[in-house]
Amino acid sequence: MLAAGESKRFGSPKQLVDWDGISLINHVINIIKNSGIENIFVVLGGNYEQIEKTLPDSVRIVLNDFWKVGLNSSIKAGISAAKNQGFDNVIIFIGDQPFLTVKDIADVIKHACEKPKAGIVATRVNGIIVQPVMYRKKYFDQLCRLKGDQGGKNIIMNAKDAAFVESANENLLMDIDSREDYLTLQNNHS
Repeated sequence: MLAAGESKRFGSPKQLVDWDGISLINHVINIIKNSGIENIFVVLGGNYEQIEKTLPDSVRIVLNDFWKVGLNSSIKAGISAAKNQGFDNVIIFIGDQPFLTVKDIADVIKHACEKPKAGIVATRVNGIIVQPVMYRKKYFDQLCRLKGDQGGKNIIMNAKDAAFVESANENLLMDIDSREDYLTLQNNHS
């Protein structure tokens, strides 16, 4: 899970805002755990000390010392940690996607099992690629070569073996970047 951002636009660590009585980051971690995923790596950077102490012992914390460089430094840190632990597949999540569901994750996993030759299984909502996205080991090096804030979309779009899960969960299009986003999503959620 990528959660290394400074939350500059938010004004405080957005990973720690309340969502259903717990911090947003722990809310997302619980969804991932409830999907049956046991090995969860959480990439932290900005506000590391504040966030790290709130996380459950069951997650593996990856410190991204280069978080100011952009999103891709967090992708590299997470992929490198998974690679060093011998994992052949990763699913990338973002820590500010409160409407992620167990079904969204299960759909990606099911699709990956049904299409073992797919090197990438990406979620799409109305044609827009969103998280979660599963990458097989063959794409780890490409992900580690990304620059700045590109993200993995170019890799996905250029992959001849990418498969897509078409999701009806339009809430996956929403994440929290500002306090206004948070308040709007909280009001719509209640």
